[in-house]
Amino acid sequence: MRWRLDSRPMEASLAKAVGFERLQAMAEGMVPRGVAVVCRDPDGDVGALFAEERLAIGRAVPRRQAEFAAGRMAAREALGMLGQPPLCIPAGADRAPVWPQGFAGSISHCRGAVVAAAVRGGSHIGIDVEEAVPLEDELWDTVCTPKELEWLKAQGGLWAKVIFSAKEAVYKAQYSIAGRVLEFSEVELTLDQAGCFSARVLVDSALAVEGRFGISDDFVLSFARARRL
Repeated sequence: MRWRLDSRPMEASLAKAVGFERLQAMAEGMVPRGVAVVCRDPDGDVGALFAEERLAIGRAVPRRQAEFAAGRMAAREALGMLGQPPLCIPAGADRAPVWPQGFAGSISHCRGAVVAAAVRGGSHIGIDVEEAVPLEDELWDTVCTPKELEWLKAQGGLWAKVIFSAKEAVYKAQYSIAGRVLEFSEVELTLDQAGCFSARVLVDSALAVEGRFGISDDFVLSFARARRL
């Protein structure tokens, strides 16, 4: 009798590794010079967290705990690329990461990946990763402004998800400046086919936000940087 080995787990593992390589390459090509970015599997080791970090997820479900741990490990790795030794990155009262003095950053996760970006100095950045699946039709009116909906009529595929992801990145970038909780309808994007976007925060005309986005077979990724005019 010949034994037939099931190659599907190995093929799935290889495909996953290739997907992460593509995501990392896309992220590195997207962020500006001086920004460190790290992509990780979302199945993080909770035991590797600092005690203060574990307090933030004490009541969370196991999947959320693993994603949180993966995000913190990715953030520490990104900070390490900038010369910062490993240290605790606690969650603030608003649940946002508290970055070490002299640094700023952003963490995002979806079902298949965790991404963290870090930068020195007073920059205000945001990053977001999503699965590369279309945004549910019933969410379009919630996520998009009338102008964006009109633009989407000429597009297809994942463009509504790109808008969702870019607005998430914009939200994180502006929050570190303004501390403002925004609705999707309070941000209006202008995107181009080259992977760049600008964002108008409709409730704060003194805030300028621009960024980049990318689409791979598995993920949609967005990066934003905000500044005061």
